[in-house]
Order: sequence, then structure tokens, then C-alpha cells
Amino acid sequence: MAMGRLIRERGMTVEIARTDYLRCKPWDADCRPDFKDGTYYGYANLTFGVCNSACSLLLASGVRRIAGPFSRIGVHQIVTTRHKYRDRYKIFSKTLSDGKVVTEKKFVERELVETVKSAELSNSMRRELTDYLLSMDVNPELVDFMVSTPPEDIRYLSMEELKSFGVVTEISEIEGLAGYRICKGRRRPENCIGR
Repeated sequence: MAMGRLIRERGMTVEIARTDYLRCKPWDADCRPDFKDGTYYGYANLTFGVCNSACSLLLASGVRRIAGPFSRIGVHQIVTTRHKYRDRYKIFSKTLSDGKVVTEKKFVERELVETVKSAELSNSMRRELTDYLLSMDVNPELVDFMVSTPPEDIRYLSMEELKSFGVVTEISEIEGLAGYRICKGRRRPENCIGR
């Protein structure tokens, strides 16, 4: 949510897209970089972008929130993971020349004792999510869709739901925001950053 607040504070546009690669996918074993510096040539494909889980909260933060007509935006329960640790110390006692006993403690190791995962949404977290969505002009009933979907599933929102909740402000494919070399031309879109 902190990232989302920063996006809104800076007046940024968020558009759902995916990266496609010209020759091969970088994670394929036989794929080699396109450029000497180790980068691959990729481009934004706005047609079938996917935005799941916390991505929907980032999407909601844009001043303009754009999804293509075939984009998929999904939500589910938030999982909180808590770890419990046991720290071990070695304790040394020594007697000084004046007879005073001084105790020193030295850290030895940290042991993981237990990991607890929970999909329960606390009242404080629900309030925080609700306040966040309201500040982004998004209907906070979106939280109900999130908590009603188990964390191992995804509830994809229809285009009508996305618009009615205010998660997206536009359903279109705007190539002008992510097109090839758009930031090199004379009429640079507002989303270009200096390079």
C-alpha cells in the first residue's frame, strides 16, 4: 500500500500489460541476451495482461487505471506469515580485581521454532485496506471479494466489476503509454521518464 500511495502522490498512470520477448524467453535455458550488456529485447503486450493479488492494490493507486479488454485482474485472501525464533546466548561471568562480578552475554545463534500462516483478516487490517481503497476512490466492498476467495485461488473480476468498483478507470488498449520508442519522439507522453 505504501507503493500505491507513492504512485498516487506522483500522479502516475497504471496500465496492465505483460512483457513479451522478440526471440526467446530469458528463463529458457538456450535463450541468450539480445544485447552485449545482458539485456533482452522485450515489449509491452497490452492485450492479455495479468494482475493478481497485491497487484490489484497497485492498479487501484493510479490516477488513470487502464486495463485492456482481455486483461485479467484477480484478488484473493491476504496471507500473513509470522515466524517465532529462539535466540541462544553464551553467558560469561568474570570477577574483576576489585571483587565485582561482571556478566557478559554473547549471541550464538537464532533458531526458527515455528511458522504460522493465517488468512484471517484482522479488524485493523480490514480498516487499513478500506481506508486505502477509499483514498484511491475505489469501492471498499472489493475487500469482501478478497476475503471470500481462499489464498490458493484467484477470483478474477469481470470488466463490469472492475469499472463499478473503480479499480480501473478505462478499459482500452492505449499503445501510446507503452509503445515502442514513444519516449524518443518529439511528443513524449507524460509517463516518460528521463534517460
